[in-house]
Amino acid sequence: MKSTLNLPTGQELNVAHSFPPPSIILNQVTVFYIGQHFTSYEEICAAKEIYEEQCKINIIKKDSRRISTDTKRNNEIILNANQALIYSELLYICMHGGAYKGKRKRKATEYDEASETNTNNVKKIRKTSTAKLQCPFKLHLSLSPDGQTLKVLKLKEEHNHICHSSIYDNLPKQRRLVGETLDETKRLLTLNVDKKKIQQHLHSKGKMVTIQDLHNLMRDKVKRSHSLDDVLNLIEQHHSLSHEILRSNEDICQGIYFQTDAMKLMFDANSEILFFDHTYKLNELGMTLYVILCLDGNGKRVVISIALVQCENEKTVPWIAESFIKYNPGFIKVKHIMADKDMLDRQELLNHFPNAQLLICFFQTLQAFKREISATKMDISAEERDFSLEIIQDIFFAKDKTTCDFNITLLKETAPSMVVEYFTNIWESIKDDWIIYLEKQSFKFYQPINSLVEMFNGKLESLKKCSSAIIFVTDLLTVIQEYDEECND
Repeated sequence: MKSTLNLPTGQELNVAHSFPPPSIILNQVTVFYIGQHFTSYEEICAAKEIYEEQCKINIIKKDSRRISTDTKRNNEIILNANQALIYSELLYICMHGGAYKGKRKRKATEYDEASETNTNNVKKIRKTSTAKLQCPFKLHLSLSPDGQTLKVLKLKEEHNHICHSSIYDNLPKQRRLVGETLDETKRLLTLNVDKKKIQQHLHSKGKMVTIQDLHNLMRDKVKRSHSLDDVLNLIEQHHSLSHEILRSNEDICQGIYFQTDAMKLMFDANSEILFFDHTYKLNELGMTLYVILCLDGNGKRVVISIALVQCENEKTVPWIAESFIKYNPGFIKVKHIMADKDMLDRQELLNHFPNAQLLICFFQTLQAFKREISATKMDISAEERDFSLEIIQDIFFAKDKTTCDFNITLLKETAPSMVVEYFTNIWESIKDDWIIYLEKQSFKFYQPINSLVEMFNGKLESLKKCSSAIIFVTDLLTVIQEYDEECND
């Protein structure tokens, strides 16, 4: 069977069974030849790089023997050998050299499904591809009799496959980024530049990287990213930051709480209500971010403390509350705390703020109702779901006790049993924490459109792809500063 190669001159070369050496096809200088001597391993590597670039193929080390472990030669030659050679024997082959050894077929057992066996009662093997094409290229170098050089003993420069730049440039070795190109790519990834744009930029430089290559590079950055101990060192350099550390029994840093002097002053002036919230895996490090906000005199939300936790457990919320109390003696004036109903150890906040009432953000409450009361989870129709949610919304926005009680009774009499059971077991016992007319009686700075912390979380979206803990905290402090400036405008 014949195949055709397009030469740079535009001529065509018919090839039968095997291809002549690429150096012949491309009319380039021969890099290796029989009888050639090399005085160091670095020279061999440099020649190998030139050969690969000229011939558009990668050659790999098939076999080798180091001078230090060579026991087959004369001891005197080994003792006097040139140590810069490192090896006494080297065998290079083409990356497509060698034969592919596929999986052996085995007889089907009684446990094998009939659909997976053929008529010969042999287990079918999944078809796979391989780069092993039994390419005959071979380069053999051996230590010279005087032990001072490596000599080319055998050279077979034939290839049974096409050697072309379009294939060569897309090989893993050629796609690998090094030096300034690697540093530039890491910097662009850190700045959250779109990977498609980075790929196009590298293609213009001749690096045919794939999107998966950039994903892998980003994953490696995450594995080598800074720990919470490194973040602690950064925070300690800022004298205006008060901080506390949560450590495990093995003295490993698991959480950092920090607060600026400006945050403390803001809380001292506005200590009536606090908003607690947490965001899971905001960054690629998988950390949980806790945010505490308050309302200023104009009813605007202001960030007053931050906690970054490696893993969340029953000690997390009490530790955050204790850290907050340590640096804010005005905690005794807190009358209301608004927190997510599903926050772990939510009730622990009442133990640390004895004069406070625990409330639930109505935005999160409505989201919880819509999420849990669904046709699939409760086996109800879409009409029953919409009807139930409408009554619950009327309960939620009731203006007085009479209207609220009427709607609760209506829900119990007309809604599906699964909805009634969910409402009774989960929400009715804590209705003082989430029904609006009761919350209005509790504090004067109530806002019809709540979700204060949710609005702040929107500012944090730009930090989601940050791979370094130090960069994340640095950018987080910048976001907090910009957020406070916007609230004060």
